[in-house]
Parts: sequence; C-alpha cells; structure tokens
Amino acid sequence: MQAIRQNNKMTKKHPFTLVELMVVLIIIGILMAALAPAFNRLMTGNAVGAAERMISGQLALARAEAARRRCDVAIVILPKSSSFRAAYKPNDSGPWEWMLGSQETWLPTGAIIGQLRTDDITNPKPKDDYPLSNTTSGITVEIGGVNFPAIIFKPNGRLDQNVKLAIYEAVILPDQTDDKSIQMLNNKYCRVLNISQYTGRVTFDNGPGEIP
Repeated sequence: MQAIRQNNKMTKKHPFTLVELMVVLIIIGILMAALAPAFNRLMTGNAVGAAERMISGQLALARAEAARRRCDVAIVILPKSSSFRAAYKPNDSGPWEWMLGSQETWLPTGAIIGQLRTDDITNPKPKDDYPLSNTTSGITVEIGGVNFPAIIFKPNGRLDQNVKLAIYEAVILPDQTDDKSIQMLNNKYCRVLNISQYTGRVTFDNGPGEIP
C-alpha cells in the first residue's frame, strides 16, 4: 500500500503557472513576428510566379485560337491591370468583340501587369507607365468605344511586333476617389515576359534591377 502511494506522488503532475504560460505566449509572439515577413514574401512571390504562368498559358491559347478561327485574337488587359479577358475580330473590317464564353480573369492578389511595351524594359518604372497606355499602335484594341491595351495575335499566329509585358509584385487599393495608382509596390521584384513577333513564343526574364 505504501509503495502505491509513493508511485501516485511521483506521477502526480503540476499544472503550469500563469507566469510560465505568459512566457510561452511571449515566445510564440516573437517567433510569429520574426517569421511573418518571410511567409508574406513567399506568398507574394508565388503570386507573381502564378500570374506569369497564367498569362503565358492564356497567350498560348490565344495564339492557337487565332490560327483556328483565322482571325485576330487578343488578350485584353482590363483597367487596374489586375485582370484580363479574351477578345477577337471576326473580320478585318469589323469591330473587336469579347470572345463568346470568355470571362474576366483576375491575377492572384499581390501581382499586377505594370508595363506593356514594344521596346525593351531596361529601367522599369511602373508608376510612370501606370495605368497602361491604350493608344500604342499594335497593342491596343477598341471594344464598345473604349480602348484597351492588348496583346494581339494575327491569323498566322504572329504579332505585329515584339511585345514586352512586365509583372510586378504590387497591390492596387481601391479608394473613394477611384485613384488607379499603385498603392503598394515591392521595388525589388519584377518578371518580364517577352513575346516573339514571329513565333509567339514566350520567354521569361527577371526584372533588370531595382525599380526606381
């Protein structure tokens, strides 16, 4: 009987004290604060990579659709540069129309299309180019009386000229004044998609350095 009582005393567990619990919570808080930036960087970096794959896939589909339909097909970049949609031109003399069955596709949160140009992006300044130009010849379509920046494939699968598209790690925050400027921007992360004029092939480059 005495041995049993001794075992019970030895196996008896003491609860945590309030001080011990507070110390544990403080340690957890410090770890979360230290790791949060790393997790956030991972998530936003993944957003840019996912946007890159999403757009390149849609460009390949648009090129194939242009050859299949024997008409111009475009990936149209919608206002605020966080989404896009497919459009086509049934005949040379007719207007551009939204492709039947197409819908607005949103980029992952944390990624925007900051530039669409026909020359090299050697010193990217998305705040200067944003909103994207909707008057540049060869990369603009008019739908319903509104001009949109776009990447246009001809029936032979080619473009009028080489096109550069830059994806940035940034966020557009809506506000009461409908300001479309970039509110949050990571000026050290950019990916550039190069679309070949003759083959429609998409190649990728890292941004050319820190964004001013």
